[in-house]
Amino acid sequence: MSENDNEQRMTIISFDPFFRMQELKGMPLSYISKRLDIPVAILNKMQRREDVPFDVIQKICHAMECQPGDIMEANTIYVIPAKDKE
Repeated sequence: MSENDNEQRMTIISFDPFFRMQELKGMPLSYISKRLDIPVAILNKMQRREDVPFDVIQKICHAMECQPGDIMEANTIYVIPAKDKE
């Protein structure tokens, strides 16, 4: 157990490696959307670290000839909930 028993461990999936890829670096989302045939709305979700459908990950990996680990990373964060006022 951790030092603070109230903290909660969470894993956040980040697509930062995808957006740092040399082929895409500095490109507008509209260009990436057209190139990969992925809606801009999904790319926005990826930037906000929201859930992305698995078929999108497959599509990106196929188009970029890479593995899922090349376009995303898992980051562990710890959250300490606020105490209730008594």
